[in-house]
Amino acid sequence: MAKLPNNHSSSSNDESNKNKEQQQPVSRIAERYRRSDELAKETSSSATNFNPKDQMAVSAPAQEMLFSNKNFMWFGIGIAIVVIGFLLMAGGQMPDANTFDESIIYSPLRVTVAPFLVLVGLGVIIYGIFKNEDSNEPSKPLL
Repeated sequence: MAKLPNNHSSSSNDESNKNKEQQQPVSRIAERYRRSDELAKETSSSATNFNPKDQMAVSAPAQEMLFSNKNFMWFGIGIAIVVIGFLLMAGGQMPDANTFDESIIYSPLRVTVAPFLVLVGLGVIIYGIFKNEDSNEPSKPLL
């Protein structure tokens, strides 16, 4: 009688190899979680010793303001002059709604003085932008 091969023992070896392969990724994941827990404990212990003064010492130095208070004063003066120019351009009401008075609509105040004031106000604003408070220092290049 011929002896049949014992397939049972080889299949059990295959199953044990599969189980080892399946357990290996699980153990890797468990190792990662264990490491992350250790890191979390280390950071939590260092977080309890946090001192805000240490953080302030590490922070970057304060940046210098681009415009000074005098620049903003010039901006305000320029905006006020522009607003006055627009109000003069708007003018007032006609004395009578049924009549058209060219001397009021096309008056020199509305046609020449008011637009000139608007341009002067814009010039003052531009001056406020370019005004350098430290006149002793040469102007720095932009790039």
